[in-house]
Amino acid sequence: MRISKQIIALCLAGITILSGLFLSPDKVKADVKTEQAIDGSKVIESQGYGEHLFGASSDGKNIYYSINSGSFKKSKHNTIKRNITTGKETGVLKGKKYGYYGFDSLKLYKNYFLGVRTNGSNPVWRSIYKVTKDGKVEELAIGRSPVVSGNSIYYIAEKVQKYGDSKTLGIYKMDMEGGHKKPVKKGEYYTLGLSGENMYYSRAKYVEEKLDTKWFDFKTGKEEKNVVLSQLYDASTKTKLVFSNKELRAGTYKDGKWEYKTILKVKKVDDNYLGIVQVRLCGSKALVQINGEAVSKIYMLDLGGKNKKLLKEFILVG
Repeated sequence: MRISKQIIALCLAGITILSGLFLSPDKVKADVKTEQAIDGSKVIESQGYGEHLFGASSDGKNIYYSINSGSFKKSKHNTIKRNITTGKETGVLKGKKYGYYGFDSLKLYKNYFLGVRTNGSNPVWRSIYKVTKDGKVEELAIGRSPVVSGNSIYYIAEKVQKYGDSKTLGIYKMDMEGGHKKPVKKGEYYTLGLSGENMYYSRAKYVEEKLDTKWFDFKTGKEEKNVVLSQLYDASTKTKLVFSNKELRAGTYKDGKWEYKTILKVKKVDDNYLGIVQVRLCGSKALVQINGEAVSKIYMLDLGGKNKKLLKEFILVG
């Protein structure tokens, strides 16, 4: 019996695809962009910041993750690129004694990422960097929370003080190379964010030792009361993550309400320093930072809580 060449080709193609599915160690879906979550809340993409927090972002092919303070064990790099298909990791930037250690937060674009780094201890200020994927580094501005809108980068500008934390100057804009800086809105702001083509800003204050953050429309100043950050919402699976220092929970929306199940628990925690301190969604994987008494760890796991994998350990400094 003869078998046509077309059938053989189709069979081989099918085997190749199936092999890729079963052999791929991570199998991470690419980020799916959306402006509205399944419950109607506004999905805002924003870069947070914090000297002792890691930053992460995915372009669908790779996950980039980085730390600012300290250094990864068994690595000369503080910014790592992880191939989604193979799980292979390569260093992006080597740590230097007086600069470019790593970043609090980062956001990937076509051929570069914007990273924010917290500098100093007293005084303290933030810097915004543009880093090409081949490792070229350029400091663009003193400030934090950059977002790209059109051909401009909007950010919260800072002024370095002699002592203490830097002074917030307001919302500024600049071109993609860090030139033509000019103020847009004066005042105190916490972070900036985007939802589709619309920009938002947040203000924050501590209420009973917890940070209370409120988001506002950039143009109208109207408060958006129902908001979820994109780092905690997966549009492809419609999963919402919430966490405390003791546990990470994944939620599904049924009959007009969120139903959560615990996908990760941490036994020994401290209200301020130990336990889960940061969660960032990259495609269909959650990257979780857990601080211990002697070392911090970054794990990666499925949204169902399976395939938990230790990515890196590091000791916090500063």
